[in-house]
Parts: sequence; C-alpha cells; structure tokens
Amino acid sequence: MSVHQRILAAMVQGRLPQARALLARQLAAHPGDAVAWFLPGRLLLQQGQPEAGAAALARTLQLDTGHADAALDLGMLRAAAGAGAPAVARAGGGLARHPAHGRALLLL
Repeated sequence: MSVHQRILAAMVQGRLPQARALLARQLAAHPGDAVAWFLPGRLLLQQGQPEAGAAALARTLQLDTGHADAALDLGMLRAAAGAGAPAVARAGGGLARHPAHGRALLLL
C-alpha cells in the first residue's frame, strides 16, 4: 500500500491524528508531492477549515495544474463563498481536462 493510500485510508476510517502524522512526514520528505497537498486540503475542508483547505488545494494546483479534483474542490469552495464566476471558471478548467468528470458538471 502506498503512502497516499495509507493516508487516505486513515482519513476515511476517521483516524485523523494518524492521517495528519503521515501527511506531515510525506510533505517534509517530498514538499513537491501534489497528491500529498491535495489530501490535507480535503481533510481541512472536512474539519471545517475552508481557508486552510483552500490554501492546500491552491498549492496542489501550483504543483499540478492538471489536478482536476483540486480544481473542482477549490471551485466548489469558491462557489459556496459566493464567488460564482471564478468557481465556474475553475470548474470549467477541470472539465476541459476531464470532460466526463461528474462533479465538475454539477457546478455548471
């Protein structure tokens, strides 16, 4: 099982301290790991920390401009905050890269 799979399993199973520890180790060892930035973005959103989650998602997109899920999560977060046009543009970017992505279609 990869480190990303272990982190995701810990998140899904509610073992958040373990997920945070695994993420911290992975990011310390591999600060350019876009997936390792995406996972805490999701975790922070789940924990009700939208600003910190948005920052991690934005870092994901800096490292991997083609990360559709990060683009979609950030777009949905912005849409919820009332930033409709930027959210649709962000979702549109995700759709351009992955036209069959169901979550992106929900924003349009």
